[in-house]
Amino acid sequence: MVDQGRDAWIERRDDVGNHIKGILNGGFGLIQGMGLTLKHLFEPPITIQYPEERWQPAHGFRGVPVLTIDEETGELKCVGCQACARACPPQVIHIETSRKADPDDRKKLNIDEFSIDMSRCMLCNLCVEACPFEAITMSDHYEMADYELEGIVFDKEELVELYKRTNTAMILAGHSWQPDEPQDQE
Repeated sequence: MVDQGRDAWIERRDDVGNHIKGILNGGFGLIQGMGLTLKHLFEPPITIQYPEERWQPAHGFRGVPVLTIDEETGELKCVGCQACARACPPQVIHIETSRKADPDDRKKLNIDEFSIDMSRCMLCNLCVEACPFEAITMSDHYEMADYELEGIVFDKEELVELYKRTNTAMILAGHSWQPDEPQDQE
C-alpha cells in the first residue's frame, strides 16, 4: 500500500518535471527567435520592388533554354538531330524536320518546328549537355508568367530572340561554362 502511494507520487513528480522542462525549452526557443528577429530588424532590407527593380540572376543561372545562332552566318546551329529532345526527362522539346533539297549543304535537315513547353520544363540542363553542336543553351530569362499555357510554349523564333537578348555566362561560353577560378589571397 505504501509502495503504491510512493510510486504515484514519483510519477506525478516526473510529470511535473517534464512539464517544467517543456516550458523552459519553449521559452528558450522563443528567446532565440526574438533575438534573431531583433538582429535582422536593424539590417537593410533585401526585398526588391519587382516591377520597377529587376532581380539580377547569379553567375551561371539556368533560365529558359534558348537556340543559339552562328555569329558568322546568322543561321541556327541546330541541325535537327533531336538529341536534346531524347535527353529531356519530361519530353517538353518538340522538333519537326524535313529533308533539304540541296545535298551539298552542310545541314541535311530543315528545322520546320522547334518548341519548348516551359510549363513542364525542369530547367535541368540535360538538353544542353546532350547537344553535340552547342545549338541550345540556358539563358538568364526567368519571367514566364502568362494567363494561358500556350503563352509559355516557346517556338523557334522566340527562342532565338531570347538568345539575342541575353548575356549570361552560359551564353557567352557556350554550354561548357565553368565557375570562376578562386582568386589567390595575398
